[in-house]
Amino acid sequence: MRNFIFLITVFFCFVNCNGKDTSPVQLKLPEKVLSLRLINTVQGKAANKFMYRMHGKMTGTHASIIGYYGNSDNKNVLYLSSFKSLESAEKALIKMASKIKYGSAGFIPITAEQTKEGLVYRTNGMGLKHFFYRSGKFLIWWQTEPDKAETTFKDLYTFKFGE
Repeated sequence: MRNFIFLITVFFCFVNCNGKDTSPVQLKLPEKVLSLRLINTVQGKAANKFMYRMHGKMTGTHASIIGYYGNSDNKNVLYLSSFKSLESAEKALIKMASKIKYGSAGFIPITAEQTKEGLVYRTNGMGLKHFFYRSGKFLIWWQTEPDKAETTFKDLYTFKFGE
């Protein structure tokens, strides 16, 4: 669990930590990822408070949203962060991948797959499958139950999060 918290902290620390949701970008999440319906979201200041409770320190983003899918067990979670530029999003993705490249307690080493859209990183940990990648100015982290991983990821990967 400690490593999961670290990964999420790393994910959100790579963005502007001003504590305000000042982005003109309106983040949107898919209402469904295959049969998993979006049941709850956390964003803006509420997302920062959530991150504060999880990590014991304030981490905010230029714009972020967290979506919970399926049922109330919170296993299927989508983390989305917006960056000011493609370059800053790419740098954040590379830095995040390098931090967990060889795995850590609770996670196996990451693998990378080159797609026509870019790199997709994968890992397993805490009984879940994790995928993270960049789509334009957005970083996406999808964690899901193993039996739903491949099909839900394929569906999610086609979703357009914004410009």
